[in-house]
Amino acid sequence: MWFIIWFFVCFGDIFIGYVAFYYNAYKYARNTYFEPFKGDSLYLGEHKVWLSGEKVSKISEYYIGGWPNSILPDFYTRLLLDNKIKYIEYKEVSEHPINNGKYFRLYSSNEDDKNCVASKELKTRLFFSISYVKNDGTKGFIEYDEFLELYNKYYKKYLENYNKYYAYWDYFLDKNIFHEKIPTEIKELITYLIKIYNMKNSNIIAFIDYLPKYKSIIAELEEFYKNKCIARVQIDKNEVSRYEYVECTNSDYEYICDYPDIKDKAWAKFKYFAYIKDRNNNKKIAQSIFTYKTGKPFLLYSTIAEVTAPPEVLYGSTKLCNKNINVGVYSDSECRNIFIENFINDKELRNE
Repeated sequence: MWFIIWFFVCFGDIFIGYVAFYYNAYKYARNTYFEPFKGDSLYLGEHKVWLSGEKVSKISEYYIGGWPNSILPDFYTRLLLDNKIKYIEYKEVSEHPINNGKYFRLYSSNEDDKNCVASKELKTRLFFSISYVKNDGTKGFIEYDEFLELYNKYYKKYLENYNKYYAYWDYFLDKNIFHEKIPTEIKELITYLIKIYNMKNSNIIAFIDYLPKYKSIIAELEEFYKNKCIARVQIDKNEVSRYEYVECTNSDYEYICDYPDIKDKAWAKFKYFAYIKDRNNNKKIAQSIFTYKTGKPFLLYSTIAEVTAPPEVLYGSTKLCNKNINVGVYSDSECRNIFIENFINDKELRNE
């Protein structure tokens, strides 16, 4: 009994706080839709495009000024390819003078569309056009066609049968790229990469690691794009969709929205995760609210933690959206996906 009493004296507010927090999260952290979706397009507002890496610009000019998958995650691409939405639009903000400040529309099309900017072919070239560092410290670049020649010569003809032993000789690669237990065909490739490309050991290991991935990535891209592509055209500002998706933390990690009209609860505060507005009348027609854990500690364990841990760790590490989805470095995309897909899929008025 004394053990139980002292346990709750030291740790009780952990349980009390989390029970209260999850109760309030389930009740208030949710997606709400005030009006049905009556369009076929969604405007994403401004998107910053960073022009970095010689690999990007050497593949082809389409990449300069931004490639859609640097702007759009696969979630948006899939919405277009599956015809769940007809257009996705954005305004580009970048260092590129030709595209900066212009509005673009993305749509699903056939692979032969001259406006294609994302497809199996282009993405394959992105994955397998490889930049590396030479032994003299300068940068080198292997074009996709060069990579394919090396793949056909060294992987398909010599290394495919060694695939099941890959982990075995990869261990020795890290120790010595010419280790006696590394297959002869691998050593032949290593010698070629040093002689022709003057490639550093670390880049040689990374390059050889790319070879077994080729077939599987090609298969994934074929399944993803299904002989389609994402095409892009420039549009005028007055052609932009009436529906605008606003994510409340921008690319500079600034919170740009107002706050929901919900009073702070025990161990819980509330913010907008995102909302959708009608640009014609600036009216909010859908909203997503998340809650984050807070609360002043009052027992021994939390008092010690408050002194030793920074506030953002103590109070800001637990965030939930749509009742029970964690908002974190990777999972915040799930909040976005559910919020948008429910909005465009179900054109009936909902409030749930």
